[in-house]
Amino acid sequence: MKLPVVALADGGTPEVVEDGRSGLLSDRGDTDTLAANLVTLLENPGRRREMGEYGRRRVEACFTTDRLAREIAEVYRQVAS
Repeated sequence: MKLPVVALADGGTPEVVEDGRSGLLSDRGDTDTLAANLVTLLENPGRRREMGEYGRRRVEACFTTDRLAREIAEVYRQVAS
């Protein structure tokens, strides 16, 4: 959707969201940084646009159905061995 992400640096999120490139991450429980990240993007439309466009390009390049299929096939190969 070409939108930047503001999220927690927890679970699988850092795999998808590059902090400072496609969004802004904060640690769990760090409400001050989370709020600052929201304000940063609210006040900077150019940065929102750049991050959103970068994030879209990254998803299109890295998170393809072909990659997903290869990775799932590898898991099945490992389990079946």
